[in-house]
Amino acid sequence: MSTRPQPSPGTSNPARVDPRLGTWLRALRQSLHPIDLGLAPQPRRRSSCLTQVDLARLAGMTPRAYQGVEQGHRNPGPRLLAGVARALHLTATQRAHLLRLAGLRPATSPVPLDPGSLQDLVGGYPTPSVAYDQTWTVLASNHQFEAALPDLATMPEPNLLLWFFTSPAAKRLFVDWPAEAADLIARLRTVQAHYTDTTAFDSLVSKLRAASRHARNLWDEGVAVAPEPARRTHRVRGHDDHIWYVTMVQLQPAGSGDPSVRVAVYLPQTRRRHVANSDVLHVHRSSTAQSSARTG
Repeated sequence: MSTRPQPSPGTSNPARVDPRLGTWLRALRQSLHPIDLGLAPQPRRRSSCLTQVDLARLAGMTPRAYQGVEQGHRNPGPRLLAGVARALHLTATQRAHLLRLAGLRPATSPVPLDPGSLQDLVGGYPTPSVAYDQTWTVLASNHQFEAALPDLATMPEPNLLLWFFTSPAAKRLFVDWPAEAADLIARLRTVQAHYTDTTAFDSLVSKLRAASRHARNLWDEGVAVAPEPARRTHRVRGHDDHIWYVTMVQLQPAGSGDPSVRVAVYLPQTRRRHVANSDVLHVHRSSTAQSSARTG
């Protein structure tokens, strides 16, 4: 049984600086060029990427103060974080990620659900459905989902991310596999920031990096973050190579926003051709098989 990480505290702890904060800011800074943020080009400039001095000036702080944050020696307060967010033109998702890593975002409380309740929940849907935890490990699934992804059941501990990055069926199934892969890693990075105990995440990332060069490269880039979607439509490839559409609707218990338990339900888009509910995710059964196993 996987160990559930504990949520991050809701207030900043000056005695402990989360090393992920400096690592993420460094990766983000090094992915940007001065011109991206409105700085004039300098002919004698040694570095092509945004420097710590550049960012400190844009954020209205001393280079030493910012350097302390990036190197993990200083736990920033709200004003310093606001300056960094403003300087880097962070999106709402990136701002939330920044505050969570700094310990300034309220923690979520895990919703305790027993396996039997989860199985009853997903079993009640007529289309493929699956419940999974914060590390995308499958907790429960219905017969339609299991029939659609038979190779997932052969894994020692069925995990949707590991299946997505290692199964040849996944690459054939998702028409937009590279974009889907980038989105999953960005979501994994975002979900991980909810927790201070990252043991389960570290184990998953280690397995992903060892099993997939693509996953390793995406994770090591260290920048992209993405929120958990309420719904998303996927283009999937059927047995006869026709392209179909399947919409994943993602539910969370009691609307808590807690990523420790999520339920994904897959719904066929019937505007192109009628598809039976039992065939929504099937890849190899017939030309009406709408094969899509959303890794949530």
